[in-house]
Amino acid sequence: MLDGLENGDLPATKKDIAELRTEIADLREVFAETIHDAETRLLTAFYNWAQGTQRHLWDLDRAEVSLRERLAGVDKRLMDLELGRNPNPPPQPNPPSAA
Repeated sequence: MLDGLENGDLPATKKDIAELRTEIADLREVFAETIHDAETRLLTAFYNWAQGTQRHLWDLDRAEVSLRERLAGVDKRLMDLELGRNPNPPPQPNPPSAA
């Protein structure tokens, strides 16, 4: 040992630097994989949320169309009543013949 210098105080050798570069390269690869996995999970979650939301919007659109159709029917019947028209008059009995 050199006059009480500890291992952490020794100058780095070319081998030490090469090992450090390898470790850094390995960490970069792990970091890149981790980021890619996180992106994939986020995109999958957003896609699933968007599909559920799209189905909900389609259901609302269909419900609105159905409601508008029913409201139009009610509106027509109300208008017929207000104008004194009966679209389905009750059948009139046949008058007795004068024979």
